Formats: sequence, C-alpha cells, structure tokens
Amino acid sequence: MNKINDKSKATLKFCVEWHSSEARHKDYFYAENVNFCRDCFSPDIFAKLKGRKNGELVELFYRSNEPVGQHDQKKIHSVKKERFNSYNLISREIVP
Repeated sequence: MNKINDKSKATLKFCVEWHSSEARHKDYFYAENVNFCRDCFSPDIFAKLKGRKNGELVELFYRSNEPVGQHDQKKIHSVKKERFNSYNLISREIVP
C-alpha cells in the first residue's frame, strides 16, 4: 500500500467543526488529486499526513485564533469559471 510523501497525489476529506452563538456546525470539504509537492499545506499539516496510508484518519485541532498558515499574496491564483465542471444532482444543475 502506498504511503503519502512529497511526490504523492491523494483525495482528502476535510471536516471543519465550529460553533456560533446560534448553533454547532460541521462542514465537509473534498479535495481531489491533491499534489503534495504543488499544493500548499502548512508544515504541521504535511508532517501529520506524511507516511499515512489510504483510509487513515488524521486529526488536527486549532483554536479559532490560531492561523492555519501565513497569508502569502504570491500564493493566490485566479481561476476562470470555465475551468470548473458543473454537475447535475437530483435533476438540479449545480454550477460553480
């Protein structure tokens, strides 16, 4: 079984749990074809993922005032809307 290294590609599922004054929230984000040598991860996230195998769970906990990574304007890229795929789900078109 393959292990994650800096040349790996993987599909990741992120779960973000948070709460507001009104409710508790749980949001899921899926990232397909993550390329660990190209995509941006903070060093602590990559350190936790490195060496993991398919299906393994990694948990990281951050307080609301802790940054996940430093903001870097050079890492911001614009992507044209046409580059995203649209999908049909239960007879409803989903357009990015």
